[in-house]
Amino acid sequence: MLDYYFITGTSSGLGYALTKQLTNIKNNFVIGFARHLEFERSNYSHKHIDLSSVVNVLNYDFPNINNAKSITLINNAAVLGEIDYIGNLSDDRLASTLLVNLVAPIILCNKFMRKYKTIELPKTIINIGSGASKSPYDGWGAYCASKAGLEMFSDIIHKEQEIVDTGFRIHNIAPGVVDTKMQDDIRNTSSNKFSRMDKFVELKEQNKLYSPDDVALEIIRIIQDPSAIDTVSHRIELIK
Repeated sequence: MLDYYFITGTSSGLGYALTKQLTNIKNNFVIGFARHLEFERSNYSHKHIDLSSVVNVLNYDFPNINNAKSITLINNAAVLGEIDYIGNLSDDRLASTLLVNLVAPIILCNKFMRKYKTIELPKTIINIGSGASKSPYDGWGAYCASKAGLEMFSDIIHKEQEIVDTGFRIHNIAPGVVDTKMQDDIRNTSSNKFSRMDKFVELKEQNKLYSPDDVALEIIRIIQDPSAIDTVSHRIELIK
């Protein structure tokens, strides 16, 4: 019997760290979604999917699983998108950001729950959120809006499970400020497109960014221990 994990965005950052940590355990099997394959292990299977393509996402079907001890979906993939003020954004990049951050995870949640709702075993959905869902950062319109939408969608799944319980546990987890390429992009932004850029430069200079591996381990702990948190939305706070 295996613990199955479906993870989006496994080619870098937190998704890569989650995949690495989970596949260190032989009874885990990870199915990763990304445009690029950056990881190879015997208990890892890769799906080349561009989450900015609605067709790609709609055409994906979760597999039948007969030897599962538990099944988990981690909607991790996200893009910051173009940093600039509303009215100056590229329509194409705006649409792409919303597709990756909000539309794709909503569709995958729906497909995941439809496929496995009659299977009686632990079933968990982890949507990776952001503190930006509650903070209107200038220049981050699409990112903030998409993360706020994903948090509300997670709340709705939880509410529906209270009414018609099909056995799914749902959490929207904000990982804190993680040292990934997204942080590099933020620090390289012009201050006239994002007024709080200096704050993120300071976090890096003062070594206050979380490592992807440390955050991954905390998310795995939450998945494996249902008593770890008792709220839908949760922000990871690691001691630095």
